[in-house]
Amino acid sequence: MAGYIAPAERWLGFADEWNAALVVAGVCRTDGTAGEFHMTDFEAKRGAFSGWTEEPRRSLLGNLMGIIDNHQLHATGFVVSTAWWKTISWKDEHPNHKPLEDPYHHVMQNAIATALTMTNHQDVAPDLFSPDGVACVFAPQEEFEPKAAQYMAAMAHFLTVLAAPTVTSITFALTNMPQLQAADIVAFELRWRLTCPNIDRWPMRQILKSGRGKFAGLPTGILANANLGRVEPIEFPTQVLQASDSLAKKLIPKRQRKRKQGI
Repeated sequence: MAGYIAPAERWLGFADEWNAALVVAGVCRTDGTAGEFHMTDFEAKRGAFSGWTEEPRRSLLGNLMGIIDNHQLHATGFVVSTAWWKTISWKDEHPNHKPLEDPYHHVMQNAIATALTMTNHQDVAPDLFSPDGVACVFAPQEEFEPKAAQYMAAMAHFLTVLAAPTVTSITFALTNMPQLQAADIVAFELRWRLTCPNIDRWPMRQILKSGRGKFAGLPTGILANANLGRVEPIEFPTQVLQASDSLAKKLIPKRQRKRKQGI
């Protein structure tokens, strides 16, 4: 799981510039408004990018990466080895907690922890240090809901009410948000770099070249062989929130619960 984090003022104008680049490139809906950029479709030359030649592909991706760089966004992400995750003995290592059902929940929680590390430690990312609060926005993941929504609600509760108010909100949003489309690029490239570290892809080079990329993962040291260049991965102890079903369900906003039930 990966994306971008930046002070609120750096996001001003981002969506308009992103959508304008898509319209100029011809990625439009039937009404002429901007379509959506999904890195998987872009790489596979399908959907809105079906039949595209290399020249327009490079031009669009270059423009989008340029917008990201101009707004000085920080790339961040967290990765968990599924092979390692399956070896966890929840009963032995966490005897008083229920096990997490899927590594997605582990990654989701630690992605937020990584963002907090970047904003609460001046030596990690000085220009992100000590904000008023962090608003976390995630793309919807139908495969992992409604459990993901329960964990999100529990985390939002503990981080905003019972702990220091460093997280102002944790929400799901539609993928037509340009911010999430940008995040899709980082997630795609981080996965590529981890699975095929010898392939030097241009988008990842731009992310690393900016000097604003910080990533973390489990088990500790998983990023050591990812060839992340001069980026120093964040290493920190992690604590996983395991909320009971009754508490998690109780914390989900009523409007969200109704939506999940199809009302």
